[in-house]
Amino acid sequence: MDDIKSLYLSFEGRIGRKSFWLGLLGILVAAIALSFVLSPILGVNSFGAMDMMTAEDGLSLEEMSESMLALSSKMGWMNLLIYLIVFVPASALFIKRRHDRGSAGMEYWVYAALAVLMIVLQATGFGYTIVEVAGFSIAAPTTLTTIIMLASGVLALYLLVVCGFLAGDDGENAYGPHPQA
Repeated sequence: MDDIKSLYLSFEGRIGRKSFWLGLLGILVAAIALSFVLSPILGVNSFGAMDMMTAEDGLSLEEMSESMLALSSKMGWMNLLIYLIVFVPASALFIKRRHDRGSAGMEYWVYAALAVLMIVLQATGFGYTIVEVAGFSIAAPTTLTTIIMLASGVLALYLLVVCGFLAGDDGENAYGPHPQA
C-alpha cells in the first residue's frame, strides 16, 4: 500500500517506465469511472447532443446554439472537476518520471497550466462559439482556444514520448538512485 501511496502522492525520487504506464492506466480508469458517476449528477448527456445539432426538433438556430454552449459548459465543469481530482496523482507520476531522466519537470507544469486554462475556457464558454456546418450546429473553439489546444497537444505528445518511451538515466542522478536499484 505504501508503494501505491508513494506512486500517486509523492513528488520525490524516480520511477521507471513500467511504473509510469501502470500508474497512468490507474488514473485513466479512475477518470473514466468518475465521468460515468459525475455525468448524471451534473446533467451531462453527450449523447443528447446529437439530437440538439439539427433543427428537426423545431428548435431555432439560436435555441440550438444556446443548448450546445450549455452542454459544452457542463462538460467543461465536469472535466475540470475530474482533472482536479486526478491532478496530484498524475503530476506525481510525470514529475518522478522526468526526475528519472534528470529533469525537474518544469515543462509538465507548463502543460498542466495550459490544460487547466483550456478546460476553464470550455467551462465558462469564453473559448467556444457556435458555428453551423452542413446543417449542424456545433460548438467550435475560438482562435485563442485553438492556439492553446495546439500548444497543449504538442507539449502533451512531447511528455508522452519522453516519459513513456525513453529510458531514464543510468545509475544515480540528482533525484535519487535508479528506480530498479
